[in-house]
Amino acid sequence: MSRKILTLLALLVGITTSAWAQASQAFQWNASVVITPSLNCTVTQHLTFGSHFSTEGTVRSTGSNYAELMCTTDPGNHVSASLVLPSTLTRAGGGGSVPITYEARSLRLADNASSEQNVNPSTGTPSFLSGTGIIAVSLGRDFGGGDQSVVLNLTGAPAGSYSGVITITLSVL
Repeated sequence: MSRKILTLLALLVGITTSAWAQASQAFQWNASVVITPSLNCTVTQHLTFGSHFSTEGTVRSTGSNYAELMCTTDPGNHVSASLVLPSTLTRAGGGGSVPITYEARSLRLADNASSEQNVNPSTGTPSFLSGTGIIAVSLGRDFGGGDQSVVLNLTGAPAGSYSGVITITLSVL
């Protein structure tokens, strides 16, 4: 009899153990990543008009006297530009200002010289596709196409040092 009980117990333990061994559950882990666009810019040139006499009247930016940013981004990114443009340069210490105007095509967005847009900085810019990821942004760089300068009117301005801040914001869309 004890042999039967032992056999029966061994059988029950085997069935119970194999039932526990066969229990399983599946779990899942989520994997995710956020890829942020890159945009790195460096000011390579400021818009410096140099020294002039007020009797010269109108002074214009040129092909060598302009403001410029060089930027890198991911190839294929759409980039937009918005500007805050002063209407005058203010005399240090007060007592005067010089009008500054921006011609209709004075903002240039160029993608590594393979494509470019010349637009009016006063009215905003459309988004710009960067095919190569290298962008040059210039203000007042006259390539000889007309309407590309930034213009100062020095007529009647007292002697002094004048300055203003032009702010450009580039955004990857």
